[in-house]
Amino acid sequence: MLGLRQKLSLGFGGLLLIMLIGGVQSLIQFRHLGQSIDVILKENYRSVLACQDMKEALERMDSGLLFTFLGYPRLGNEQIKKNEAAFEKALHIELHNITVPGEGEKSAALQELFNSYKVKIHNLQKQSPSGSARRVYLDQILPLFQQVKNTADDIL
Repeated sequence: MLGLRQKLSLGFGGLLLIMLIGGVQSLIQFRHLGQSIDVILKENYRSVLACQDMKEALERMDSGLLFTFLGYPRLGNEQIKKNEAAFEKALHIELHNITVPGEGEKSAALQELFNSYKVKIHNLQKQSPSGSARRVYLDQILPLFQQVKNTADDIL
């Protein structure tokens, strides 16, 4: 027969063992959950950086086009070419890093808008900086620029 002291020790010892097992399982689950959250945050952060890079490259391309209007076509063309590559690199990252529902469709729409923007810019670069070229810029390219930028903001 067990005495009162032994029975109490066994009872509290059992409770202590149950609490230790529960605590260890909780720590394991929290660690696993923390790693999963880190992966999600990293993936989303990549999309955020890609969208910011796209917006900056787009702004620089627009500035390059304005340089050509101001009579500095070589500087403008260099800036457009450099930032077109930067935009496409960031877009590639975004297209291969879809983490949120609906992000894929927006990214595809962004790609289509940017392709249209590129075509219009390259066509405008071939024209001399005349009044009609400025009108094309204001009527066609600037609104398309805003659409590309707004779509990148939506993804962001």
